[in-house]
Amino acid sequence: MDAWVVSRHADCQAVLRDNLRFARDSARIGNPTPAEFSSIQTEDPPSQLVLRRQVLKALHAQDIGSICNAAAVSMRERIESRRGGQAFDFIAEIAAPIAMQLIVETLGVPGFEPGLYMQYSTDLTRGMDSGVDPSRIEAARSAGRRVRGDVATWFSAAPEGGMMLHLSENEVVKAEAAGKSETYIANTLGGVFNAGFSTTVAATGSALQLLHERPDERARLREVDDLVSASHELLRFMSPAQATARYAVVETEIAGQKILPGQTIVTLLASANRDETVFDEPEALIFDRNPNPHLAFAWGPHVCLGAQLAVGWMTEFIPLLIDMADSLEVVSAPHYLDSATLRTIHSIEVAVH
Repeated sequence: MDAWVVSRHADCQAVLRDNLRFARDSARIGNPTPAEFSSIQTEDPPSQLVLRRQVLKALHAQDIGSICNAAAVSMRERIESRRGGQAFDFIAEIAAPIAMQLIVETLGVPGFEPGLYMQYSTDLTRGMDSGVDPSRIEAARSAGRRVRGDVATWFSAAPEGGMMLHLSENEVVKAEAAGKSETYIANTLGGVFNAGFSTTVAATGSALQLLHERPDERARLREVDDLVSASHELLRFMSPAQATARYAVVETEIAGQKILPGQTIVTLLASANRDETVFDEPEALIFDRNPNPHLAFAWGPHVCLGAQLAVGWMTEFIPLLIDMADSLEVVSAPHYLDSATLRTIHSIEVAVH
């Protein structure tokens, strides 16, 4: 990968937190992002703070609990409708449509047909590994163009609710669009949409498989009072987001190793989440783990915008899995997407009895 790799929690956290020494924005090492791809995800503070704060305010204005509960009701109905014992793909027929519902209702946008967007999401996810496999770049760019094309129409569609309503009426957002570009706004929202969809699918599939493999843990979850704490522990343990990268802005040092300006540092989030110097019994699921400073949502100025939504969804999905444990059967081994960045099940067959 032509990069330094850090795997300890303290080192990963330090790199992600210190945006003065370690950049997400490649322009800070002399390699600016083309305007057609710019967003708050490609920028660092202070330039990304203005729009990021408005996006967070719009998200926090939503009734996340009700949105997640409605999605769980829809999922239960979809699963119940498949009773009869015939095998089907849980990801394509359950996880993807429910992830789409969650993100569409949160953002207040038209969204996409779930099957079509699964292909876009797959190409975009695989594209995150283009540093090791350049053949993935073109499919990812094509998917990105298609998503950005739809996202660009959302502001003109007179949104009636969700985050888009707040953002479309926000004078700060309008000023950002005027000062930077509408493409910058559209790319940001497209990034939020894709991250929300892909990580929801990943966490949903992984939780299904994990609790299928470990019925004893599923039984223990029945006795858990604090589902928020349990959700954080599952996310620490599963770590859907496996890694993220930064660039050294200045000559620095990590764990005694000199790092030169312009060099890449890959932080292994999943490894950090199993660091025995931070987490007692890191290979065990401890549903009341406290403290639990996991890096499943990364850390620092680029910490995941949708953390609240992710935890909200898991607190609804866990009881559903427990309730349906006797009727929802996993009938095949999962097929994982060939992605180093996102640990996600691409397909897994289930049957409902």
